[in-house]
Amino acid sequence: MSAFMMDSKTTAMLAEQIVNLIEWDYVSCRLPAKTYINSKDKETIIKACRKWNQSQEVPRINPVNNQTLFFIMEKMNAQALNARYGDPILENVNAYPANAKRSENMAALYKSLKCYLYQCTEGEVPESELYKAIENISTTLAQYIISDLPEYELAAWG
Repeated sequence: MSAFMMDSKTTAMLAEQIVNLIEWDYVSCRLPAKTYINSKDKETIIKACRKWNQSQEVPRINPVNNQTLFFIMEKMNAQALNARYGDPILENVNAYPANAKRSENMAALYKSLKCYLYQCTEGEVPESELYKAIENISTTLAQYIISDLPEYELAAWG
């Protein structure tokens, strides 16, 4: 396996969409009526954002936001690279990009999320609660994408 640091614009887009799921129950590339994620995964992400925020010199009033989750996700990716190659973690973490990438559709969002998870499969990162929560979100997105297909709608039930 070859691991790499995700493009910061892609990671920022993923962070934005995950925050949308937590705050509003939808992702902006498709605007489904509701795309629910379970409360345990929501709480895991919120807790990670609060913990990161408390470690900052100047904490934010609302720690659950795109930038906070972006930095957490960057660090998780860097930890996996460190486990794989011994790269220093702090040198790998990118600054929040001025303009985050936009996901064209749900399938593109899902593929970017799967790529991110793949890049984080080294060391102890996959055992972390945050990794598992993001992995559960990818499963939720996959289920939503499949259930929205015309073929799914036409398939027999039972």
